[in-house]
Amino acid sequence: MQLWANWSIAGIVTEARILTSDKNKAWRGYIIKVATLGQTFELSCDEGQFNGLSAGQHVCFEGHWEEQKGKTGTFLKLIVDRVVEVDTGGETAKSAAASKKAGAA
Repeated sequence: MQLWANWSIAGIVTEARILTSDKNKAWRGYIIKVATLGQTFELSCDEGQFNGLSAGQHVCFEGHWEEQKGKTGTFLKLIVDRVVEVDTGGETAKSAAASKKAGAA
């Protein structure tokens, strides 16, 4: 089956974890859990994307679907192609400080 549709998710990173394998010691899987609209999604990403994220950040992701076979059957895996926007809260703090200065003037 070929899946041509892409996806986009914006939400809060709730967990970031690294998967390892007993069979292949060199293999690593990078998983980000994102909470949005009352749902939680697990996204697979690469090491570079993973290292730039931490729990509590508001992030927008874009990616594609990949069909995966598991013990319980076939499922769709969400693969991150790119991190569109990361809100670290820094811009919000700057905006609040600028608003205070403008209000005091």
